[in-house]
Amino acid sequence: MKYSQLIEKCIELIDSFDEKIMTPDSHAEEFLGLIKCEDTERVFMKQIFYGCERYRAFLKASNNAIFSQFSSTTNRKNDSTLFAIFTYIICFRMDELPFTEFKKIILSQDPVKINVLLTFIFNLEGLRTSVF
Repeated sequence: MKYSQLIEKCIELIDSFDEKIMTPDSHAEEFLGLIKCEDTERVFMKQIFYGCERYRAFLKASNNAIFSQFSSTTNRKNDSTLFAIFTYIICFRMDELPFTEFKKIILSQDPVKINVLLTFIFNLEGLRTSVF
């Protein structure tokens, strides 16, 4: 599966979750059971899903700051889950991901959206004042 498709499936997995209907484990198993993919891709999607659920409050605060600072170049409805996924990867999983693979994942996305996210995430002073 291409990285762009993998991220798209992660977005679908996260956006389709309703905690009133299913547990995270049940939802992930049901969703991933319908997808033809390699075991490593399945593990990646599951880890992204669980991580975004675990750090939901932080990712929401981060997204609020991004959409506030970059309101003219972002769309909360369309970009929220994408930004949450990449914020999670950058803040919590970068040490486990080889840079060459991270680069490929980043390059598989819309450059304008990724530029906004990276500009925000790697501006430590702005991050401190807006999220922490």
